[in-house]
Amino acid sequence: MPFADQSAPEAADAELANLDLILAGEVLASTPGGKCTVTRILRAMPPVHAEWFLDQLGNSVSASVIARTLQTAGYDIAKSSIERHRRRDCKCLTL
Repeated sequence: MPFADQSAPEAADAELANLDLILAGEVLASTPGGKCTVTRILRAMPPVHAEWFLDQLGNSVSASVIARTLQTAGYDIAKSSIERHRRRDCKCLTL
């Protein structure tokens, strides 16, 4: 749907330009509700925690175990957020 002041081709070009930036990792995908929970938490973590979390995301540890460990440490995350991020079906495209 074009913006009020744009024709359909101009609106399509604008959407493709946004998609190019997202795919290039220059901006996070913008969707209602904010950023990916995994990315939000990673950015807020001390480096030693973030390193551990990234390592766990990249191996076969279950999302349930990761989520429970992080919850015990005080992070607000659900296993579904981790599963979604691993499937690359989350709100970020930068990790």
